[in-house]
Amino acid sequence: MSSDPKPFIDFRNAFPIAFAWSIPSATFNGTNNAFLPVTTLRTGLQENIYGVPPDLSQGIVPLPRGAGTTTWPKDVQRKYIHTWNLTVQRELTSKITGQVGYVGTRVIGQMGFVNINASAPGTGDLGRPLAPLNIVSDINSIQPVGDVFYDGLQSQLTYHAGETQVGVVYTFSKAINFQDNDGNPRIQWPDALDRNRGLAGYDRTHNFQAYWVLASPFGPGRKWLSSGLAGMLLGDWQVNGVLSATSGLPINIVQGVGGNLNAAGSGQIPDQIVSDVKVFDNNKVGNPPAGANPGDYQYFDRTAYAVVSIPAGQAQRFGNVGRNSLRGPGFFNLDLGLFRTVTLGGAYRVQFRAEMLNVLNHPNFANPGTDASNSGTFGYITQTTGTGERNYRFALRFFF
Repeated sequence: MSSDPKPFIDFRNAFPIAFAWSIPSATFNGTNNAFLPVTTLRTGLQENIYGVPPDLSQGIVPLPRGAGTTTWPKDVQRKYIHTWNLTVQRELTSKITGQVGYVGTRVIGQMGFVNINASAPGTGDLGRPLAPLNIVSDINSIQPVGDVFYDGLQSQLTYHAGETQVGVVYTFSKAINFQDNDGNPRIQWPDALDRNRGLAGYDRTHNFQAYWVLASPFGPGRKWLSSGLAGMLLGDWQVNGVLSATSGLPINIVQGVGGNLNAAGSGQIPDQIVSDVKVFDNNKVGNPPAGANPGDYQYFDRTAYAVVSIPAGQAQRFGNVGRNSLRGPGFFNLDLGLFRTVTLGGAYRVQFRAEMLNVLNHPNFANPGTDASNSGTFGYITQTTGTGERNYRFALRFFF
């Protein structure tokens, strides 16, 4: 058991430290971008442009209206992490070893950002808990946000003989949380925080990895052709590679346009209107061109979701779709390398290297668009992930 290691480094973004970053961007020759200096040392921060600075001579610095901050509770609420495992390892032969084990982790009260000034749907800024104090911005407190669960079956099989090594690793696991790492829960209203519970964004049900370093059995000091021209030509070669095959990452369906939700500090999610959402992992990729059937390009059934749009004046609510309720395309990649080492005499050697990344030129597609309120991208895959197209690399290494 250990304590949650989350640091409070994010306090550097708190008011009034970050107040200087509110300086408006400068314009030079009609250009406005982040690379232009906003002021000079002589001019200073130009307080008249971005507002009245805080009075640091006071013991308490009140937040100006419209200014948010990052903070933590008066009594720090740091909780703890449980980890345990049970592994069985067996030497199957003199060259082959296998092992299988269970690994479990429980993060009790994962540290994260909780907006302690979030309001209920339909109440807006006036519904914020700190509105009576004239504070109507987000106040993110670094404190526990739900528990994290990880359970995994981890297995490994290795072969070792001289300079030759081969290994295969397989993990079957599941990770559940309320937020990923330092991310904010999408729904911050305290009464609905449980709506953020779901598969972790990094969860992969199946994870298979294989690696190998195959040394040539020919040449001086080897089993075959230890002398002669053939041994000299076929010796000191090495073939290595890594193969990765994993399940896809979860897909979190959201609604970027909240409509009349008016829940300050939270984002909207749509309704899932069918119980079983179909996934078409063999469909075309990209945005459908003019005249094409959009159904041929969707990764999942887009009609399974409905944007929540409730007229103003009526009771508002969040949608019902669960967090990370779908899974994206799987990942497959194969990298290969071919090395040849030549002895020059004494301790001097030179090694030629040729490597191919994504040797099969296999495309790995990223998750589709997840914003149900953006019909132009929702459900369509428009990007790849990983190495991309096949890459060649050549190198020469000198040992002395």
